[in-house]
Amino acid sequence: MGGLESLKELYYRESMVFSVIVPFLDEEAYLARCLAALLDQDIPREDYEIILVDNGSRDGSAAVVRGFPGVTLIQHPVPNVYAARNTALRLARGRIIALTDADCEVSRGWLRAIRDGLEGSEASIALGKTQFPPDASPVVRLFASYENAKIGSLCACGPKEYLFASANNMAVKAESFSRFGPFDEREAASDIEFVQTYLRADPAARVVHLPEMRIVHLEVRTLGTWFRKLAAYGRLIARTPGYRPLPGRIKLRMFRRVCEEEGLGIPGRLRFLFWLIVGNVYFAWGGRKGKP
Repeated sequence: MGGLESLKELYYRESMVFSVIVPFLDEEAYLARCLAALLDQDIPREDYEIILVDNGSRDGSAAVVRGFPGVTLIQHPVPNVYAARNTALRLARGRIIALTDADCEVSRGWLRAIRDGLEGSEASIALGKTQFPPDASPVVRLFASYENAKIGSLCACGPKEYLFASANNMAVKAESFSRFGPFDEREAASDIEFVQTYLRADPAARVVHLPEMRIVHLEVRTLGTWFRKLAAYGRLIARTPGYRPLPGRIKLRMFRRVCEEEGLGIPGRLRFLFWLIVGNVYFAWGGRKGKP
């Protein structure tokens, strides 16, 4: 029986390209759009499995998931998003682990972009492009462009020690999770720490940025929502050992790049610079509140 089970496991590893992992905690408002997009990918459905992890929801989130056939629903009732992902990792059968969040809607070519970017590549980690909804405020959409520019530049040119990641749009070859994982089950930034562990282990290690690996973060539409998220993230990351804030010179370079790409004139640049400063103040304020 053991030999048969080993052969079965090998078969799944060789035939299943992706395991998509989505943790959720009270995300009833967004889960249907998240799942509909995942089930509408432009690759064969038999090439990927979808694993949803209920991380202690008290709303109707689990009922929404049960309304979508062909989706695996598991439980990790103690709220911790990285522990929830680790629970799913133990069940995952794919050669590539694709990660997103329940309040995100992936593009139809999301998995294909990951497959084309990672399979046959020396890179083991892919980071995608995050956008905000079309009805989000123009300044909020500029923030998305700014964050994407930072990730793209750091992946291409470094310095690698400042490369950050977000598990709402990230893919990792399963063999790398076996070597460097699972996620540390702290409150925040374990996705960043995983990427940095991978990069430190091998000087030749590569992380690729794939612009066609697109998601829409459905929740973020207003500056107020974005600034609250920055403050919350600053609070959590202040407790994360080894976190390295991005130097000002790199932030300035990315600001200039986004202004050029978006065609901002002097008034537009000044407005965007003002809101960037405000965003940094919120992040720093959250960091001060989060220090032990």
